[in-house]
Amino acid sequence: MSFSLKEQICKKFVLFENLIVFTIQSKNPDFLMFLLLAVIYGITRLPAIFLYPLVRDEAIYSIVITEQILNPTLIPTFLSYSIGWKPQLFYWIYSMFAQLPLPLEIAYRFPSFLFGFATLIPLYYLLRNIGASRNVSFFTLIVFLFSFITVYPHTTVLADSLMFFFMMCGLYFYTDKNPSGWKFTAASFFSFAAFFVKPVIPIMVPLLAIAYYYYGDKKIFKNQIFLLSLLAIPLAFALHYLMLDAVGLAEENYILDISKRLAIADDIGNSIWIALGSFNMLIMSFGIWFALSLFGLWKHWKSNRFMTVWYAMIIFPILTGFYMPWYYLPVMPAISYFAVILLLKWDGKEKMDALFTAFISMAIIATIVLSSFVYFGLYYSYNPEKEAGNFLSGKENVLIIGEYASSVVAYKILGEYRTDGKWKDFGWILILNHDSAAIPDFIEDYHTDKYETKNGSFSSIFTNKTIFRKDTNITKFDYIVIISEETNNTYGSIVFNQSNIIIYDIE
Repeated sequence: MSFSLKEQICKKFVLFENLIVFTIQSKNPDFLMFLLLAVIYGITRLPAIFLYPLVRDEAIYSIVITEQILNPTLIPTFLSYSIGWKPQLFYWIYSMFAQLPLPLEIAYRFPSFLFGFATLIPLYYLLRNIGASRNVSFFTLIVFLFSFITVYPHTTVLADSLMFFFMMCGLYFYTDKNPSGWKFTAASFFSFAAFFVKPVIPIMVPLLAIAYYYYGDKKIFKNQIFLLSLLAIPLAFALHYLMLDAVGLAEENYILDISKRLAIADDIGNSIWIALGSFNMLIMSFGIWFALSLFGLWKHWKSNRFMTVWYAMIIFPILTGFYMPWYYLPVMPAISYFAVILLLKWDGKEKMDALFTAFISMAIIATIVLSSFVYFGLYYSYNPEKEAGNFLSGKENVLIIGEYASSVVAYKILGEYRTDGKWKDFGWILILNHDSAAIPDFIEDYHTDKYETKNGSFSSIFTNKTIFRKDTNITKFDYIVIISEETNNTYGSIVFNQSNIIIYDIE
């Protein structure tokens, strides 16, 4: 006698519930929890590491990482020019892993995957430190894992995964139930390290530490080591600013870039547009959990003041994360936490019944489906760039001209580096002001002065919408790669034509 679909689904929910109950009630629940979390982490992240190509900024960062392998420098470089996009610690750590004998995407993304998983340990015990039960801590991590917002930085060449690991280590030591001088010193060390992975955002660590003791043991504010530990972030900022200022990049990275990301726009309309774009990514990536967290916040904020302060910091990614969902990563624990306690706590007691299991399971399935659609979109959008870059790898006298398609450049460079230990010279005109009419003029004369152009250094590509021109000794190009939606001229035989990328073989 066959079971109905409803009965089969109910049986699966009961099995899932029994697995959770067995894990939580076992003699060594923490070990089994992390074992189950490891399985979930691998299932949700391993496919993404190698199934889709390097995308936009991570392609650029991969080139910087490779330059650090060949020539480590105190200030990172891109195409041999100093850049200040991210501090050196990010590139140095990733460069150690990029040399592993693994497929290209996996080698460069493996550190993000590794540190993303390592973060679960300090995050779990941080939640336990602040008084969360084992059930709440465990399910907070499960909700945390099942989100495109966390999957993406854990599977890409971005600094956020490593930065967040250091931040959670710092907060774990700050919130330890038996605070001491060496723990505050460790917290300051991890805060400092986090800033030298990705600046500004790690300021959350000392702010949250202050909030934790303000709502807890105020006597700690008389502890000199604690007070000194709060200076780690200002010290890191001063040191990094002076290092960038020595090469003329401090103003570009700390004034122009930060003001841009804080939505200090020429008009309020643009600021609202930035905030709406950021909020849209949160809803698309974490909508159902975010809605639950709002109700959880409304219901439980008074008894969770520290987590409420953490949740309130969501304002910063809303103002700065314009269509960049990974900007929400530092506040995801708080969002996940309030979503879980809304579902788990009833009348002051934790009730993990079949209804709770069914609801959380269906929400997880919905999140997986949504994330899968996003990844399929990334694959079909950027795989042509990968194929074009692989086609160009090993070819000499190449000119790449047009819109921002960093994967084309990255796969050419990384492919040649992996084969020969170095890459071949090429020309690159990056037109960020969308002036496609300039393409024929640069093809006719690579060094034309007809347009305002930034020569050599690409350090301001994230803040300056102009034309950038790479240095090259090539005088005659054999291949011309045009990346533009508006291409009217023909320059030779077409050997590649996908999406908005056309490669001409100049006969």
